[in-house]
Amino acid sequence: MREGKLSEPVMKRSVLRQLTSKYGENIKTGVKTGGDAAVVCAEGTDFAVAVSSYVLESEKAAYYAVNAAVNKLAVAGVTDAATISLSILLPEDYEETNLKKIMCTVDETCTQLHIQVADADVAVSRAVNAPIFQVTAYGAPTGGYVFDKAKVKAGQDIVVTKYIGLEGTAVLSIENEELLLKRYTETFIHQAQAFVLYASVLGEAAVAFRHGATAMHAVGQGGILGALRELAENCDIGLEADMKKIPIKQETVEICEFFGYNPYQLISGGSLIVIVEDGYGLVRELEKAGISAAVIGKVTDSNDRVILRDDERRFIDLPQMDEIWKRRD
Repeated sequence: MREGKLSEPVMKRSVLRQLTSKYGENIKTGVKTGGDAAVVCAEGTDFAVAVSSYVLESEKAAYYAVNAAVNKLAVAGVTDAATISLSILLPEDYEETNLKKIMCTVDETCTQLHIQVADADVAVSRAVNAPIFQVTAYGAPTGGYVFDKAKVKAGQDIVVTKYIGLEGTAVLSIENEELLLKRYTETFIHQAQAFVLYASVLGEAAVAFRHGATAMHAVGQGGILGALRELAENCDIGLEADMKKIPIKQETVEICEFFGYNPYQLISGGSLIVIVEDGYGLVRELEKAGISAAVIGKVTDSNDRVILRDDERRFIDLPQMDEIWKRRD
């Protein structure tokens, strides 16, 4: 199997189709292709849980792992008071000082997000050659929100918050600073590295809920094209999106061009897709909160998932391997 996020066909046939056990009616939204959080009802109270797994190539990557799990919760309506648990598997030669750095990064991230660690399980195994870091986030959805694809209708707008590729651009510019400095200025590189500040979608999710969002999806591995496809699959809808309207930073364009990557298939933590009746009204509300956003398309009454670019109209393919994994080649 290819490296990175499991492909949609393999996820469907080897994971989802094998999960046949059903006991009770307490699961409101469960595991699905490209899903965000599951929502479970316990004694009349909705409870959301989400998992994020990362292979840590640097201790700072724990920052994105925590944000990724909390972002999935935000899509389920948990925009405050989340809690996380950690599972960390370390190689035998891993230094304790590096473990301390991981935990310091986790603590700093939790402080920024106003959450806390409830539990941590850490083990060492000769079976791994890099730290495997798993975050489980959980909390109660505000207002009892539960995703219902029946609310998603043709004609509703598709909004993307902030900019695509922020996470991938930050990672690439941090890991390859010396190489990139041969072409770009320090100011340019430092601006790209500062994209790490925009990893959370808690703020825009809260605004979107208040504005009547019918569905949301946190953009992650596979980039914006993968996320649009996943959202369409989960909502059982068609859509049309204009590539020229998708917000993207110049730093992302140039760094992807430098490495030969497709920015629309680059990991994009910190960006959120929202389906809503009044997309332009939502954009204005987000701007009042200091969050940029753009309407990029609409839900359609067919099952076609289409991306537009000038006069070209093509279908969105199955999500491909994220471009970020190519840096290992």
